[in-house]
Amino acid sequence: MNRKFDVVCIGNVVQDIVITGIDQDALSRDTTKGQTALVTCGGDADNESVTLARLGSRTALLVKIGNDSIGNSIYSSLEREPIDLSLIIRDEAAEMMMAIVVIKTDGERSFLVKQGNSACELVREDITDEILKSTRAITVGSLFCLPMLDGEGIADVLKRAQSFGTLTICDMTYDINHIGPEAMLCVYPHVDYMVPSMEEAAYATGETDPDRIADFFLSRGVKNVVLKLGGDGCFFKN
Repeated sequence: MNRKFDVVCIGNVVQDIVITGIDQDALSRDTTKGQTALVTCGGDADNESVTLARLGSRTALLVKIGNDSIGNSIYSSLEREPIDLSLIIRDEAAEMMMAIVVIKTDGERSFLVKQGNSACELVREDITDEILKSTRAITVGSLFCLPMLDGEGIADVLKRAQSFGTLTICDMTYDINHIGPEAMLCVYPHVDYMVPSMEEAAYATGETDPDRIADFFLSRGVKNVVLKLGGDGCFFKN
């Protein structure tokens, strides 16, 4: 079957302010000098789509973006990338998420996040069968940060995608909405590739050993597991 896209990335997009070279105890002082600063757009769906498009994949991004100054800034950044923007939904009511990304002196990162409102969140009706049929793969960026989809909603999307022969790939993030790891049990049977970090996977599974984490996901229906281990590389099992 001829598909319009190689990948459609769904999820959130965020206005990021990235500051590097920050000490661990910076918030205990009045003022701290950083090394570099960057204002850009981010979020897992955005980051995945930019990376894949730059690598040459026919990539579309499906997110909701407001028409306010933050939304316009995000959209302007996306226009400079080789991404298909035709699936993006612009919504007057959407108030976008912002994040201050603090890169510490040891290279680790922390996020200070201002949540967006419900109008900037995708719902299952936004992800139509026509979209799922148009792509070889769909990536979800990320589980635990899609309040209108997490759980049964994203399970439905992935199940429909697989019925059309579309590959399903899921990233994870910190459970900022405190829905609990059990909320994703219905999702795993419909995931071809699960790609969490070690910390995210430990939360979702209650395990700390990569092999046992992978076995947890595989026993619940995931086809392939890729654990991101930072400087130690990746752990793969199927």
